[in-house]
Amino acid sequence: MRTEKWRANWIRAYGSKARVKWMQNQRCVACDGWPSVNAHIKSPDEPPSGMGRKHDFKWIVPLCHKCHGELHSIGQRSFEDKHLIDLGLEAIVVFCKWRDMEHDDDDLAT
Repeated sequence: MRTEKWRANWIRAYGSKARVKWMQNQRCVACDGWPSVNAHIKSPDEPPSGMGRKHDFKWIVPLCHKCHGELHSIGQRSFEDKHLIDLGLEAIVVFCKWRDMEHDDDDLAT
């Protein structure tokens, strides 16, 4: 049985089921592969979180399974250097795309 605290933490970390599904249909920001997983990254403006605690959903980028494993294996800075990518910037771009798409859907509903 899942608690309200678990649900609140899941929403904080992932946003919504629709966002998770949308993210899975995005191309990997590192290699353009597909499908993607929701890869939490370290945000530049947040203090380090507790062990195992994921950052807020705005700090997620789409990565294929291979790149996601590599990110965890070599660390964010090394991954960014290897792939010549700024994951923080990519997370902001992805967050804005999602936000804009959400607002477009709101416009269609009215």
